[in-house]
Order: sequence, then structure tokens, then C-alpha cells
Amino acid sequence: MPLFDSLKSISNVIETALSIKLSQKDFDKGRAELLHVYLHETCRAAIVHCLPWINDLQDTEYNAIDEVMVHFLEAEISSSLDLSVHSDPVFLVRLKRDAVFLDQVNFEHLKAVWQAYFWQKRDLEGMASYVLTILRHGRVIYHILPQEDWRIAIKNGRYTPSSLDIEGFIHCSEIDQVLASARAYFSGVQDLYLLCIALQNVRQKVRYENATKGDGKGFPHIYGPLNLEAVVNVSALVTDVHGDFVLPRYPQALSAWKGTV
Repeated sequence: MPLFDSLKSISNVIETALSIKLSQKDFDKGRAELLHVYLHETCRAAIVHCLPWINDLQDTEYNAIDEVMVHFLEAEISSSLDLSVHSDPVFLVRLKRDAVFLDQVNFEHLKAVWQAYFWQKRDLEGMASYVLTILRHGRVIYHILPQEDWRIAIKNGRYTPSSLDIEGFIHCSEIDQVLASARAYFSGVQDLYLLCIALQNVRQKVRYENATKGDGKGFPHIYGPLNLEAVVNVSALVTDVHGDFVLPRYPQALSAWKGTV
């Protein structure tokens, strides 16, 4: 029996047994609490439905992805229902209590990317993959290159593209800039890799420069050769049936690079 039909049946039984008539006022507080619970569990069910692979994760990562994604989704849905949900500070405290550590800086970054990019595309899977990447490696940036260039980098022990000699830096992107960069500079190119680079492991200076479209957000540039141990994942950058580039998905986007291709 559907939930609200069940609730109505309970009310009918109580009214008949006690010879009373319940009104909306009797349920105001309780129904609000019920809606919060129902919203939370519905968002959780939606996450599991869209991301069946989270069941393959270890418990700590499963709990992290579940908590963060449900929190983000709840916040989006609750606004249309005039419901309030846990504030971000309260949520972060709860994460720590549940042994899921996500500092405020990384949380704010994830929230911004979710609101400006992944939620606009309704791309829960892409967001979940990125959340796990941040949890595992901290802040990351991305670089697109031909597969042969990466093979040469492995052979040489470091990555030194031609842009280093020409411009003095290696062009990189944030997660929400990757596909636009791919379309702009690699349209029609086959056999590409997408490097996921942990910022904390990059030996050279990284600067954010050349903001576009007046949004004030620059592109990350690495000023010097890229040390290979900073690369935490190497994924094939492929296109869909329409020829549009797509971000790597689980498990490809999260599998650790083993030092070979």
C-alpha cells in the first residue's frame, strides 16, 4: 500500500476507535517531520538507483558518497517543497561524527561544482565520481593529451609537452572545464588520455590564469615538467554516440594508475 494511503488508513482506524475527528492542525508538526524523513529516504533511494556501483565500495567510501550526495540532492529538492534541511556546518559535524572526514574548503569546492555544473546537467554519476576522487586524493586538476605523448612521458620519467617550451607551462583544467577544453582543442582527435593530477603532489608551481567569459575563474597552469607520481589516474577520454566528449565514469575514473598504460 502506498505510504500516504497507509497513513490515511491509520488515521481512519484511530478516528473510528476513539470516536474523534482529526484535523490538519493535529498533524502540522508531525507531517513536517514525516516529509523530512521521506525526502531524505527518497533522495537516498535515488542515489542508489542512479549509482548502483556504490555498493561495490568499501563501507567508509560508501557512507561518504551516500551522505554527501544525499545532502546535495536534498538541498536542491527541498527548496521546491519549502522544507529546510541540515545546514552545511551541521552536516560537516555529522560527517565527522560518522568518521567521514571532509574539510570545509573541499566541501565548499564540491558544493560549488555541484551547483554550477553537475546539477545543471543532472549528472549524479559524474558528481559521485568526483566526490570520491576528492576524498581519495584531495583537490585535483586534469590534463588532456594524446596517448602516445603519455607513453613518451613514462619512458622519460616526466611529462614535458611542447607548451612548456612555447608558453612556459602545461595547460590544465578543473573538472567542470575538461569537456569545454576537449571540444575547443581536440575536436575530432582520437586516442586521448585524461590525466587526473593531485595538486598536493605537484612539485612545480601551479597558477590559475586566463579567466574566460568574465566568470573570474582561471585555468590551472603547471609551470614546469609534471612529475609522474602526481598523476593519480589515467583514463581514456572518449566520445559518445553523438561524437561529444564525455567524462570518464566509474570504475575508469577512479581506478588508480599503476604506472603502465
